[in-house]
Amino acid sequence: LKMKDIALLQQLFVPELKRLDTCTLSGKIDETANIFETTVQVRNAAYDTYLLERANLTSGNESGRLVSSVQVKQLHIQSDTTETILPGADLGINMTNDSLLLNMRVQTDTTGIALELKNLLAAINGNAYTVQLLDDTLVLNNKVWQVKPDNALTLSADGVEARNFRLGYGNGQLSINNKEPGNAVSPLLVALS
Repeated sequence: LKMKDIALLQQLFVPELKRLDTCTLSGKIDETANIFETTVQVRNAAYDTYLLERANLTSGNESGRLVSSVQVKQLHIQSDTTETILPGADLGINMTNDSLLLNMRVQTDTTGIALELKNLLAAINGNAYTVQLLDDTLVLNNKVWQVKPDNALTLSADGVEARNFRLGYGNGQLSINNKEPGNAVSPLLVALS
C-alpha cells in the first residue's frame, strides 16, 4: 500500500490513519490440511497520536492452537507537549478455543524494561474468566517481582474470586484474596506490606 491507497482503509476500518508507507500481507489457508499462516509487516504507520516505525506479525497453527507473535519497534506516542518513544515491544500469543497464553516485553529504552510478563494465562470456563500468572516472576520498571504460585483472579457473574494473588519485591508485597477463600461474593482483601 502506498499513501494514496489508504483512503479505503480509513473509511472502513481506521479513520484516524494518517500515514502508512508500506504494509505487506501474505498467508496461506488450507482447511482440509488444517493450515492457517499469515505474515504482516507494517512500516511507518501514523494513527491518531501514535507513530509506529516498524511492526511484524506472524501467525500460524500448531497442535490445534493459534500461535501468533507481534514485534513492535520504535513506537512514538505524542501529546501536545511531549513525545514518548518505546524502542521495542514483543508480544507472543498461544490461543485455543477457550484460553490465551501471553508473553509480553516492553522496553523503556535500549536496556530498560517497563514490563515483562511470561506465561500469563487467560481462560474462559463457562461464564467465568480466569487470569493466572504461571511464571514465578514479572518485571515492572526494571524491578523483578516474585509471583506466588497457584494464583488466580476469576471474574464471574457472582463476583471476583482472588486466590493466592501475591506479588513481592524485596521485603514488600501486594496480596489480593477473598475474605472467605473460594467465595466470589466474599469481600476482597487487599494488603500492602
